[in-house]
Amino acid sequence: MEIPDKPASNKPLKVCMVVESAAAGVGRHVIDLVDLLIEDHGVDVHLVWSPVRADAEFSGWVERLGLPNFPLEMSRHPGLRDVVAISKIRQYLHRKGPFHIAHGHSSKGGAIARLACVGTNVQVVYTPHAFVTMNPSMNHGARLVFSAAEMVLAKMTSQLVAVSPEEASYAQRFGFRPSQIAVIPNCIRPICLPEREIVRRELGFHDDDVVIGFVGRFAIQKHPVMLVEAFASVVKSNPQALLLMIGDGPLMSEVRRTVDRYGIGLRVRLLGARAGRPLMPGFDIFALPSRFEGLPYVVLEAMSAGLPLVITSGANCSVLVEQGVNGLIVPTENVERFAMALTDLVSNIGRRNAMGQASKRRVSQFDLPRMVSETHKVYTILANGRDLRPS
Repeated sequence: MEIPDKPASNKPLKVCMVVESAAAGVGRHVIDLVDLLIEDHGVDVHLVWSPVRADAEFSGWVERLGLPNFPLEMSRHPGLRDVVAISKIRQYLHRKGPFHIAHGHSSKGGAIARLACVGTNVQVVYTPHAFVTMNPSMNHGARLVFSAAEMVLAKMTSQLVAVSPEEASYAQRFGFRPSQIAVIPNCIRPICLPEREIVRRELGFHDDDVVIGFVGRFAIQKHPVMLVEAFASVVKSNPQALLLMIGDGPLMSEVRRTVDRYGIGLRVRLLGARAGRPLMPGFDIFALPSRFEGLPYVVLEAMSAGLPLVITSGANCSVLVEQGVNGLIVPTENVERFAMALTDLVSNIGRRNAMGQASKRRVSQFDLPRMVSETHKVYTILANGRDLRPS
């Protein structure tokens, strides 16, 4: 089926992005999406965003780009402030409209966007970037409440955009129909990285060090403590192994205590919060022990750096990682299996190199224009009022 570039009215598509979590992966996704929607597709984009959790990158981008935007304080947690936010967004849509599409990002942004559009002609797109109920540490009562909310809101959703097949499958438990879901994986621009030798010299690595790298928040979601526990097993039989962890967060103290408990401080380096991407060429293996994810950008970056991957199934990266080809996927929260996978790669340079080259080849399929074009296609179909099921 051929898709026209513009709605049937022949006016440019007009889209309002609603973003509460304007930071990290969600913020990056919105930045990349908006940039190319404007540059490549001529979309008239407006942005409603919350400064509360916005990082410096997102705030600076909004200021530089100069697109129409409405900073609006939104709380991460449900509360009476949400009623105010919904009312103000409805006013904005009416004042600046008419809009073809409102696109809500993350659980809170998605909920507020959908509720704000009730009773309007605006089509609503929702990208969860990992449903909040995927968090295994969420208590049973909260899980029931948030699940019930997603079930109600599913009926107010024109289209859900899942960033991974796993997220698409998970969405169906809330009543989203398969025809209501589009799978559009996160994609990235080509990355220019420094040479491996320069990075390793800067970090003081020896030639025989086999470096396992981690980049992420030291938080329950990313499970950094499990990585330290697995590494303690790896280094027993592979003294050349070295663990480099980049990031910070509430679990930093527990990570340090775990390193001390296993007596592996000489083989673990904690660099704190700094840019991880420029250091990736100095790694030999990339490890991600996450409990849950949408589709993490950090894995795409590691693939661009030509790294073999050891990740958990909870990272939801089956679309990126072909088992045994460019990485190893192990069960979530299984320290023993994670340690075995790391040991396999630490002790086998040939396999590491082959998987690293496979990562570089595979990541070329995930180029940013593809992601933006597929999202624009969803918008156009909705704006033209056509059925989204394949013809």
